[in-house]
Amino acid sequence: MQKRVTRYYSVDPGDPDALGAYAVVRPDPDLDEYRWEYYETGEPVGRGALFETVAEALLDAARDWEDAGEGAAPGDSLSRRLRAAAELRGKGEL
Repeated sequence: MQKRVTRYYSVDPGDPDALGAYAVVRPDPDLDEYRWEYYETGEPVGRGALFETVAEALLDAARDWEDAGEGAAPGDSLSRRLRAAAELRGKGEL
């Protein structure tokens, strides 16, 4: 059974249900593999590839948001938060 391993990183941090949110999940509890999922109204509507670390999955989520073209730019607040979380995870601080 799949398990969410990060908090939700919302498009609008003040409203988790605003436009959508990313979270990293572990699809199989027996494997050390992680991927991001994108949620709208609490339901997953997109997912990324499998990665060996949570940090890699968070970086891929940031790239996905930037590539989505929904007004997102590399300096976008959501992109920055996802990249910062990836950096902290990589250092073992989150």
